[in-house]
Amino acid sequence: MDTNSKNEDWDKEKITEIDERLQRSEWNNLKKTSLINNQFPRLLPEVSEWKNVEILNLTNKKLTKLPPEIKEWRNLRILYLSDNDLTILPPEVSEWKNLEELYLENALLTTLPHEVGEWGKIVVLKLYNNHLTTLPPEVSEWKNLKELYLYNNHLTTLPPEVEEWKKMEKLYLADNQFTTLPPEVKEWKKLEKLYLTDNQLTTLPPEVKEWKKLEYLYLDNNPLTSLPPEVKEWKNLKILHLSNKKFLQPEKDKIQEYLPNTYISWN
Repeated sequence: MDTNSKNEDWDKEKITEIDERLQRSEWNNLKKTSLINNQFPRLLPEVSEWKNVEILNLTNKKLTKLPPEIKEWRNLRILYLSDNDLTILPPEVSEWKNLEELYLENALLTTLPHEVGEWGKIVVLKLYNNHLTTLPPEVSEWKNLKELYLYNNHLTTLPPEVEEWKKMEKLYLADNQFTTLPPEVKEWKKLEKLYLTDNQLTTLPPEVKEWKKLEYLYLDNNPLTSLPPEVKEWKNLKILHLSNKKFLQPEKDKIQEYLPNTYISWN
């Protein structure tokens, strides 16, 4: 074996040893932890000792699962889990009752467990670039949610429980397969930005009239041919994107009449 090969083997062993030591109980009293530069093949049971951690960065760790010991992370407020290979979340996430921000984009999630209903303090949630097909009814407990990023998944409908998202301000639903929106969206009265580009929407429900704080709306690349007259209520709308080449000129004129102070992009 040449010297270079020996050095590479030693480096791999040393890195693994360091990564495992980092996970052990000497971290008991830490409140902020960033492991972004370390590659863990897995999380060890010793992570149960991270009982005081409030901010944890586990971005790009090549993780495929989370161990049951994560139930001990009860003080966790902000968690970065982006760019991992997670396909599911274990039921122990129910213990993250203080979670305010979760970054779990660019993973392989196909579903969310019912236990996410325990995240009653969640404010920012990023789940884009996953493989989600549905949302569980327990999303009704996300009453403090203000920003939700769900673009580039495989969602076809929103559950009626979204009516509880009364604090929602920014919602990213582009690149899914929505054909309609439920009437419960009328409760999104604080909504400011909505991205629905690249879906299959053919119409908007009249309840959208309640989006009186809406400022930015992106509806490009949907098979829409008209908008309901209730959009007249969007007095604060600054920008509306409607490019899809399906709007006839009479309908364009009508929409512009509904929204005289809005910049509308048709291209």
